[in-house]
Amino acid sequence: MKKRFCVLLLVCAVCCGVFAQTAADYFNQGYAYLSQGDYDRAITALNQAIRLYPNVADAYFLRGSAYYYKGDYDRAIVDYEAALRINPNHANARQGLELARQAKGR
Repeated sequence: MKKRFCVLLLVCAVCCGVFAQTAADYFNQGYAYLSQGDYDRAITALNQAIRLYPNVADAYFLRGSAYYYKGDYDRAIVDYEAALRINPNHANARQGLELARQAKGR
């Protein structure tokens, strides 16, 4: 009986979001994975950050950078452009966009 109650309590906690991660948590994870060169995990974390809060230019910039380092220049360009739509003054996204376009042209 006690074990059933604990399992039920855990299920309720998960469903109610007690253990839910925020967009900031996913963003920070994505940044950490990107810094470590784990681009696939960075992309996965940043996908979640963007899903939860789609208006953060830096999330698109970081995901674009992960795609760039993987050699997926088309996706990098899409993300850098998305970052610039949100923040036209995002200097890093502008530079990333130029580098991805140059790399794609090789």
